[in-house]
Amino acid sequence: MKVCILGALDGTVFEDSLKKFYEDIVGLLSSMNTESCLFDQHPDSEKYLNLTPKSVYQIISDQVVRSSLVIAHVRTVSHDVGMGIEIANSVHIPVVLIHEPGAGISRMLLGNPAVITEIVFVDYRDALCQLRMFLHEYLINHPN
Repeated sequence: MKVCILGALDGTVFEDSLKKFYEDIVGLLSSMNTESCLFDQHPDSEKYLNLTPKSVYQIISDQVVRSSLVIAHVRTVSHDVGMGIEIANSVHIPVVLIHEPGAGISRMLLGNPAVITEIVFVDYRDALCQLRMFLHEYLINHPN
């Protein structure tokens, strides 16, 4: 199974704690023998600035389509994350939304048919704990 982790890909510099949080999600997935793809491996990072917008779209789309599950951190408005969720929906890949309380998630996003659960967390440690519990059950029921 491969899990794609989507976060805000808007070119802003991520705070160290957010980057560590995403790396901790990768570590959690790895501990469950699950492959993952993460934002810093995506073409919006500084090391891929020479790519065309079409190349960026294609690379991110391919990563989503080749996944079995998407975890989307919807902490802020991000067209990239929304598009990734809709790409997942178009090919029937389930999506887990994760966010802090009061993130102001739109009803349209919450109503997206791909969204199978929403994890609201108070801090990154809580998010990882809830993700671990969810993924444990999900992987038992969806072993591919």
